[in-house]
Amino acid sequence: METKKRSRKVPRASLFLAVLTCSCSALVLAAAAEDDLRGQAFNTTLLDDPLEPIWNRLDGLSTDILRDFQSMIADIIESTSSSLEAKLQKLDTDVNTKFDAMNSNVVRKLNQVANHTLKMDASLQDWSSHYLTSVRQQIEASYQKVETVLGSKIAALENKVLEHINTKIAALMSFNLTLPQHSAPSTPSSSSSSTSSTSASTALSVEDSQSIVDQLNAKLVAIDAKLGDLTEKVNAATSTLSTINLHVAKINEREMDLDTGSREPGVAVATQGGSQGGSLSCQTLVDKVSELMDSQLSSGVINELESRLADMSRTPSNLPRDCSDVHWYNHGAPSGVYEIYPTLDFKASVSVWCDMGDLSQKDSGGWTVILRRRNTTWGLLDFNRTWDDYSLGFGNPGEGEWWFSLASLHALTYRQPYELRFLIHDIEQGYFTAQYDTFRVEDEGHLFRLLVDGFSGNISQDAFKTKHHGRSFSTWDRDNDNWDKGSCAINNGGGWWFNACHYTTLTAPFPTSNDRDARTIRWLNGDTWLVLDDVNIAIRPNNYALRFNAHNFE
Repeated sequence: METKKRSRKVPRASLFLAVLTCSCSALVLAAAAEDDLRGQAFNTTLLDDPLEPIWNRLDGLSTDILRDFQSMIADIIESTSSSLEAKLQKLDTDVNTKFDAMNSNVVRKLNQVANHTLKMDASLQDWSSHYLTSVRQQIEASYQKVETVLGSKIAALENKVLEHINTKIAALMSFNLTLPQHSAPSTPSSSSSSTSSTSASTALSVEDSQSIVDQLNAKLVAIDAKLGDLTEKVNAATSTLSTINLHVAKINEREMDLDTGSREPGVAVATQGGSQGGSLSCQTLVDKVSELMDSQLSSGVINELESRLADMSRTPSNLPRDCSDVHWYNHGAPSGVYEIYPTLDFKASVSVWCDMGDLSQKDSGGWTVILRRRNTTWGLLDFNRTWDDYSLGFGNPGEGEWWFSLASLHALTYRQPYELRFLIHDIEQGYFTAQYDTFRVEDEGHLFRLLVDGFSGNISQDAFKTKHHGRSFSTWDRDNDNWDKGSCAINNGGGWWFNACHYTTLTAPFPTSNDRDARTIRWLNGDTWLVLDDVNIAIRPNNYALRFNAHNFE
């Protein structure tokens, strides 16, 4: 069949060329005829169709030729359609491939986003868990501290209540209860008389009980009335004694000033007169108080007050306010523990370690040590304490570590200018010193605010004044710092004049390694921290050495 198709294609093409030749010849003949007709202007005879021979020839063509022509057209259409279908299939395949690639890329991106989201969620959960754990630990620590403080307060209150109850019971037992006297019953003669006697005895016991209760109530009423009167008298006496103590303290202070002046040339006579005047004033005050007490109190209370006033009148007039006074009157005394009176109240003595300096350089003494830290087996005192502890002081001077007292610091430094000295030891770099010409601590109403100035020493940075001047004192139970994210005292484990938070913190725990960025006892020195294992902070009146050297002690 294929051979027949190929043999037919040549005649078909020859036939088509022949047809085209005939058509062209006919067209040429028709054009010549038309020219001839144009030459004959008046010849209007119409000729036959010039293509008629061609049409006739075509009509005589074989049906096989037409069939082959149609088959050729169909083959062309079929091949064109197959080509187009193949191209469309390829296009569809390319589109599907591209779509699958895009879909895979989108899915991969979505998976990456999902994985990143899971990681962020896990990280957020870890951070949240860590933060909640930290907050929970802080709350538990605070709760334990509050529970400890409340427990101690409740225990003290219970002791006071028990003491008051015992006092009431003792007062009650001091009164004699008068019981009614009854005659002994007669000997019974029979069982009936015995029963009647028993009934009478029972009735009598009930009457006696009621009488005792009535007597107790009457005694209690009398005791309450006497206690009320005694309380009023004691309150009045306490107020009077407070006033007396204040005046006596002022008199003692004046006498001490006069006694100090008597050692200077040219004032001996005036001092003697002033001392006598002070003694006379004190004796006159005692006499007036005695007269006042005679008109208000019983003899027992008056005797007690007179005894206390006599003790006050015998109190030395030169009470040492700090270690400089001890050194001034006894500059050969060695360093050690002494009793001082920061408020000049002979009942309010404070034990303190006095640094008397080198005995060969006597002007180097007179320092009152207000903080001592030593990382030794007999040191290691807990400095993470309450506001009241820092206000009153804690530890035993001369035995390891101690803190002087914020209240006593104020009592000393508000009277006259003081200087401040730091002696600190770094765990690797040795000793450093820092000294300030001005040091003052305000009262508790102003939160023991720090005022410091005039730095000198071999430390490269004035860390104490730069960060802590003008700051209030803070403890774990009294947060007065300038840090809005928490408590510096809780964060660093000790009370201090924190800002937000510190350049120095000398009440923090001791270091357990040489890590200079750990929260431990340290001092900022330039770009790094001094990590400390030994601290000595002391104060004395400003220019004391100059006054000591200028004075003639002979």
